[in-house]
Amino acid sequence: MSYFIFPVYISIPGIGTGVGVGAAATRIKDSEVDAIVGHTEGDFTGDLLLITDLPLFSPKLTFSPIYLRTQGAGIERWARGPDSKPDEKFVLRSNRILVYGGELSLHLFEDQLELYRIDTQIYAEPTAIIDPQGNEYTSRLSNKLGSHAAITGIYLDDTDNRRDPRIGYRAQVEHWTVKQNEPALGDGYQWDYHLSGFVPLVPKEQILVLYGFYSEAGITRPGVVDPAKYQCEEALYPGCQVLNDQLYRQRQEDVHRGNATALGGTQRLRAFPQQRFYDSHSLFLGLEHRWYLAEDWVPFDWIWAKGIFNAWQLAFFYELGQVSPHRDQSLLENLKASRGVGLRALLSDLVLRVDVAFGEEGQQVIAWVGYPF
Repeated sequence: MSYFIFPVYISIPGIGTGVGVGAAATRIKDSEVDAIVGHTEGDFTGDLLLITDLPLFSPKLTFSPIYLRTQGAGIERWARGPDSKPDEKFVLRSNRILVYGGELSLHLFEDQLELYRIDTQIYAEPTAIIDPQGNEYTSRLSNKLGSHAAITGIYLDDTDNRRDPRIGYRAQVEHWTVKQNEPALGDGYQWDYHLSGFVPLVPKEQILVLYGFYSEAGITRPGVVDPAKYQCEEALYPGCQVLNDQLYRQRQEDVHRGNATALGGTQRLRAFPQQRFYDSHSLFLGLEHRWYLAEDWVPFDWIWAKGIFNAWQLAFFYELGQVSPHRDQSLLENLKASRGVGLRALLSDLVLRVDVAFGEEGQQVIAWVGYPF
């Protein structure tokens, strides 16, 4: 077993930064069970508890619970579609966001094949909407929004190491159903497809990672948008009606068209803020050259940490992505590009990474845990 108590710095483009403290334990009692707990303060306050692969009766059947709570988070949202402009955004500030749920997994063929179902409940308490000029207006949406997401999936892993692969391939398919407790927000479905390849350029030292992702979504129950909730007292709050009109038009589209997995943030199109681009279909292609430096199995046993230092890793990446209302040629036109470099520390089974990404809208710095793909 390895464990770490460490300072936390999280940077999520489009949401903000937070600092705090975290603790992680991997391969608890020489099993596949990992656990992580953390608390952050900063642009938002956050608490996280995640336990993975708790065995139920047998190591082949596992349960992974999660609990996440944030307060004061401001989530940036942009206009829908591939042509949304950087300044076509608003910030939805919430008093609290709560996520809890778990994953039930069946592991077969020495963990090469996994069948799973994830159920999560999400609650948000929107308090204010901030326009591009920084003006803040009280939100007239429901003071408590909630949704339930059920995800079923299949995951095939034919690599040499599931936690740090250096040769092989992966394939994954997921189906989502989402039900809202607010009539204004429509229910929907979503399909996500992942395909990864790991090609050794220099065996064990330099690995080329190829990743493709496609997502599509639709509506099973259209939402009902109340125009009265998008009216404001212009005399008291100058400029508020312009913002509300924008929100009303956007909401009218969202409740009648599916929202596929958005691009931008910690995993896909890292040069753009979180959820920068979204529509009914999204396509992403990523390439990453991972270079292992100073690799050595060096055990350490301190008061605040115990484990094995594996390696430093330098990564160069290039990414392309696009969203569209249709599944056609438009997904391959005017692709958004992201490129950059990352530094990772591999500690036992934990990957700590810092990526610096550049794109047409500027640069982003991402501090996160785990590989992007």
